[in-house]
Amino acid sequence: NNMQYTPGLQGKFKHDGCIYHHHGHYFAYGQCGMHGIAPVIYALTGTVFDISENAWCNMRSVLLALRFQCNMLDVPIVFSGRHPTGKTRLDIIPFKYFALSAFEKNDYEFIPVYLRLMGEPRDKLDNKLMQIGIDKETIKRGNQSFPMACAVVHRRNDWLVAVKGFSKYIWGSEIYLENNLYGRYRSYGTVEIH
Repeated sequence: NNMQYTPGLQGKFKHDGCIYHHHGHYFAYGQCGMHGIAPVIYALTGTVFDISENAWCNMRSVLLALRFQCNMLDVPIVFSGRHPTGKTRLDIIPFKYFALSAFEKNDYEFIPVYLRLMGEPRDKLDNKLMQIGIDKETIKRGNQSFPMACAVVHRRNDWLVAVKGFSKYIWGSEIYLENNLYGRYRSYGTVEIH
């Protein structure tokens, strides 16, 4: 149920691939959740406890959107929530276990995504995916809007441009007493080049 698209500003998955927490597109919390659930999805693949095809496709959509929004593993500051340090990285663990699940389902379209993000193999599971003989994906190019993030990302070659705004529904910045003192204006039409 947590992998169904939710309406409005409620948490979890959105139709445009955004992942919501605190009523906005938020990498930090979304990645933590997928970091924990992706190995479980892989472990349950092909069993009577396997998740529904709809839930699996929704998670795939979100992972592909997150991959498009990042330059390799670098998360643009405009998507970094209340931690605008420039140190937020894309967590590849969900991609790894989702690729393994895809392999078990004979879906070879997602595996190249992980192979590009992986770089060098780190363990037996990485080697298992490498031995399939599929090439890593080429860098995705083009322009994609993410209405639920009030953002647009343009990719070309090995760089991207991210532009984020806000609306009366989507907040511009999440600010607490001791957090995000300097990220207040990251959604005021900021143009970020990676």
